[in-house]
Amino acid sequence: MEAPIKLGMIGCGGIAKAHLRACMQLSHLFRIVACCDVRKEAAEKSAESAGNALVFTDYREMLSHADIDAVDITLPHHLHAEVAIAAAEAGKHVLVEKPMANNLAEAKSMVDAADKYGVTLMVAQSQRYMAEHREIKRLLNEKVIGQILYVRASVDQHLAAIRPLGDWLFKRSLAGGGSVISIGVHKIDLLRWLVGEIVAVFAVERQSPINPGMDCEDISVAILEFENGAVADLASLYAAKASPWSELLAIYGTEGVIHNIGGWHINSDKVSEWKGKFAKLEIQPEDPFRNELEHFGNCLLSEHEPLTSGHDNLKTMAVIEAIYLSAREQSRVELSEVMAT
Repeated sequence: MEAPIKLGMIGCGGIAKAHLRACMQLSHLFRIVACCDVRKEAAEKSAESAGNALVFTDYREMLSHADIDAVDITLPHHLHAEVAIAAAEAGKHVLVEKPMANNLAEAKSMVDAADKYGVTLMVAQSQRYMAEHREIKRLLNEKVIGQILYVRASVDQHLAAIRPLGDWLFKRSLAGGGSVISIGVHKIDLLRWLVGEIVAVFAVERQSPINPGMDCEDISVAILEFENGAVADLASLYAAKASPWSELLAIYGTEGVIHNIGGWHINSDKVSEWKGKFAKLEIQPEDPFRNELEHFGNCLLSEHEPLTSGHDNLKTMAVIEAIYLSAREQSRVELSEVMAT
């Protein structure tokens, strides 16, 4: 494959705008040649922004008739597997928004299809591509806070305040679940990368009265056990009327702590200027969507497996599945049992 990679956008809604913007900044890597959405006006608007790309309202027609090398799928969750598998069968490489699919079984089918037809499958787990998380990863790898003991993580939103009532995110059949699969997935995937593989979970979930018509959880609290002995608690909230942090991450080690309350801060016994106090980390922000699209393009050109490949993200989907199973059965669930199903 040669650059620029000919890309087809499937789904032209909200998150697609961030992907399109990133692609336009990476003109040396990508050329958007087709845009598809069931709402023709949305596809037309994206196509115009991309420089008069072809317009489709049926992704099957795009796959059959557009001269594309890869697709970028930014659709409701329940469509991810169907469209990704069809793209793989058509010989197109696939970038798909998180969560990878509605459930682990669908995700496995996507990986099987990509392997069978020899295409790259990458999941757009944007938080691994944020500059601040890359820096935290570096510090953790260098053992600046020693051995990780405990992590506290939270994602806080109020769904009814940011999406119209009746939106597909309120429906389990369309979203795969509620707050865990839609926003908790960010921290699940990030913690797998920063801390290590998760081996067991215990979770509880609730449905609050502040998201009318929602048929799945908007409150979830999960205890995560890691292979290296660390433990974490993860709160996934669609029922936060307000929040002091929106997204919280605090990592406690044997020789220090890293947290993001009011910016990223570090305390470390190993570094004199960070000892006995919290010092602010000055990290230059970057566009994670640009970073993830750049990574996708470079992986296609070099034939390297992406950081957030389909194979890798089966483990993220397994954690989500285990959290839901644990909440239903009110029991500790081991990931090996879920992966084996």
